Amino acid sequence: MNIWKPADWPAIEAIGTWVAAIGTIGAVLVALGLARRDTKSRRIERRGEIVAMCADVYHARKRMETLTEQNIQAPLYRIPDSTLSSGLPNLIGEGRLRKNEVAVLLEYANKIAEINRGLDRAGAAHAAQPGGSDLLSSEFARNQAKANEVIEPADDGQEPLINQAERALYRMDMLYSPWWIRLAVAWKGWVQSPGKAPK
Repeated sequence: MNIWKPADWPAIEAIGTWVAAIGTIGAVLVALGLARRDTKSRRIERRGEIVAMCADVYHARKRMETLTEQNIQAPLYRIPDSTLSSGLPNLIGEGRLRKNEVAVLLEYANKIAEINRGLDRAGAAHAAQPGGSDLLSSEFARNQAKANEVIEPADDGQEPLINQAERALYRMDMLYSPWWIRLAVAWKGWVQSPGKAPK
């Protein structure tokens, strides 16, 4: 009797093959589960960023309308852009934005940064001469013009930049929403336009 080659060696080989196959399948299933969990958590994080950016755009619209309608030359508020500046690079990195949406969102972010710099300059001019000055008046006029560029339709008939940004963010919100929300939107047959509630 050979100790190194028992009589039932083919059965032992078959069991070893099955154990290796089951182990491989188990490892693949664990890897797929971890990848799915990572994808799900990233989707939830992006959706949170998108919702926050939508809120920033909504409040930005209100503040820019206030800036253009009221005669407060050096307001204390600034146009909100913190979530846009932190979340937009992540959203662009996902690769799901269209080229024109990237261009619109970047232009919107740049315009908001310009307005905020102008508001800072107006505040500094007001602090230097609280009674008013030509510098303060020119900064105020420039800030109003910049705000109008964002919230008013363009000269070529194109819709306002802020509406385009809201639409891009709304589309991203739908892409990152859970499947049952996308299904409900498709089933009801409506697409909510930015700033309006569905019927």
